[in-house]
Amino acid sequence: MTEPMHRREWPAMTLTSLLAILRRRWRVVGLVAGLALVLGLVASLSVAPKYSASATLVVSPMPDQRGGVGEVNIRTEREVLRSREVARRAARTLGVDLTASSDLLTATDVAAPSGSQVLEVTVTALSGREAAASADALAQAYLAFRGEGAASGAQRYIAVIDRQIADLEAQEPLTESASTRVAALAKERQTLELVGSDPGRIIGYATVPTSPSSPPQYVFVLAGLVGGMLAGCFAALVRERTDRLVRSPDRLRAVTSEDVIVAEGPDDTAAWDWLALGIAAALPAPEDTTVVALLTPGVESVSALGHLEGRLAAGADGDGEAADDRAAGALVLVDLAGAPAPARLATVLGRAAVVALVVSPRTPLAAVARTRTMVRSYSEATLLTVFLRPPRRASRPARPIVTAPPAPVPPAARDAVEHGDGSEPPTGGVPGKADAPGSEDAPGTAGAPGGADASSTDESKSHGREAPSEPPEARLERAR
Repeated sequence: MTEPMHRREWPAMTLTSLLAILRRRWRVVGLVAGLALVLGLVASLSVAPKYSASATLVVSPMPDQRGGVGEVNIRTEREVLRSREVARRAARTLGVDLTASSDLLTATDVAAPSGSQVLEVTVTALSGREAAASADALAQAYLAFRGEGAASGAQRYIAVIDRQIADLEAQEPLTESASTRVAALAKERQTLELVGSDPGRIIGYATVPTSPSSPPQYVFVLAGLVGGMLAGCFAALVRERTDRLVRSPDRLRAVTSEDVIVAEGPDDTAAWDWLALGIAAALPAPEDTTVVALLTPGVESVSALGHLEGRLAAGADGDGEAADDRAAGALVLVDLAGAPAPARLATVLGRAAVVALVVSPRTPLAAVARTRTMVRSYSEATLLTVFLRPPRRASRPARPIVTAPPAPVPPAARDAVEHGDGSEPPTGGVPGKADAPGSEDAPGTAGAPGGADASSTDESKSHGREAPSEPPEARLERAR
């Protein structure tokens, strides 16, 4: 049974996993948030403060087609006040040219409280005086434009009424009903004259504002920071979903759907102990078996597999005595980055009982899925996965890995290492100093039989260890 290589079942997003993604992608979040903060700062410095002023006016009724007084359609009057003709009249009053980007057209707002015949026109400009003058000019231009329209309509109705009155008065003799009709028409004519001369009035002139109405500069900076953080989190999530590398154990578990052993660097002895225990538990007994370690592309260090070999040879408990003979099978290292021959790889995997898949943060997810599919195709072995992190500090010396208690080192071998010539060291004298040719050991020297140093050396040999002549670190450095 094979596993599809292209399928990735991501775990459900929780708060813990979200925080882990943001912590892992903190560079993406910081970069996007920093760019947004810079944009907010630039916007705060480039956007000039603006001021707003408002003028309030009341609208009078207009005559209808029958000569009566109709109701005010406040929505229609709002659009009239915002029209280009009213703006042109206001620009002529202010003595400026009306352009497409003029504040009289682009920075004008008209509000009408519901249930009233009141209009409030607000203009925003770069200065408070300009805003107040523009609002008053618009209000006056609107009333003048509406008054001209009202007068024109009233004059038409007045002309009609005058003809009707003249026709009635031309009748001979003037009847009582005709006289009553003439009186009614004269009263209607008087009403039309009043309506035409009063389109409305300004009830509140604009005052010069003392503070800007635009947001302060810190609002742009704060908006850039908050928006940048949100955009950065979104970018981090997108980057997490589109990233093709393993990066973390969580992403590796999402692909394998199994437990993963995490090794914090090549010298993490605890991780290799756990892997040795897992191999020992998975190996069949008592026949000889083979353990195959697959190094996926991206694994930069293979020295850790030497520690695993030592663990398998020494036993799962690492005390020098095989705790479980099943863990001492042959270890075969296969570097998949070198593109081994498929036939050879199939042969190696075919006789394997356990396969350890070593993955690094820079291993492609597709390579992990492809390798797992290959193992399942060629072998029925137990598959264990190891996530190998690179060392956090490359300059930090690696911890010594002890797979078995060290054997006693004879003094002669120690002196040979110290002299570095591979020849037999002198029998007398202080280590590191050459004795004169033909000289004999003086009583009490290091090479004299029966001396104090000789007795201490013999005592150390009797206990199976060498005399502590210098620290182990110094001897290791000298040997190198």
